[in-house]
Amino acid sequence: MFMILDELIKYCEEIAERNKGIAEFCKDAKDTKYTTYKDGWEEIAARYFQIADWLKVLKNIMDVGSCNECKSRGMCEYEPEAGQMTRFNCPFYKWEEKREMTYGEIYDEFCKKFPNAEVSDFRPAIPTFLPSLAKSIPYAIVVWLKDGSKVVYIAESEEEE
Repeated sequence: MFMILDELIKYCEEIAERNKGIAEFCKDAKDTKYTTYKDGWEEIAARYFQIADWLKVLKNIMDVGSCNECKSRGMCEYEPEAGQMTRFNCPFYKWEEKREMTYGEIYDEFCKKFPNAEVSDFRPAIPTFLPSLAKSIPYAIVVWLKDGSKVVYIAESEEEE
């Protein structure tokens, strides 16, 4: 949704700039038939700028979060009843904390899934430790086994659930 809003804001601003340029051309034109259109083009540009501003406000409202995503949901005295409108830009809003998994936690998850694996070492799945990688793999480790083989383990991150 945010990507669509960003594209729409950019589109409105581009149209407004284009119309503003046409209005400037009409103002500078020596032929009087163009100068009469200047006000119309300026008005169209102003409307597109206004639409872009409204879309920016809408995006800011959507970025802030509402009672539905608040960490203190169910405990807040300002939480709306069923059918009531939710608050936005609430001064009591508490963000849900999303914690990143550590490599140790990823290793623990690997050990739980493969309890019989004989591990000699593990490191983050980055090109330094695995040169065949073009870039780092998030939520992944390289595990060296005692038999000399290596395994890339990608954790089940909370974002995928």
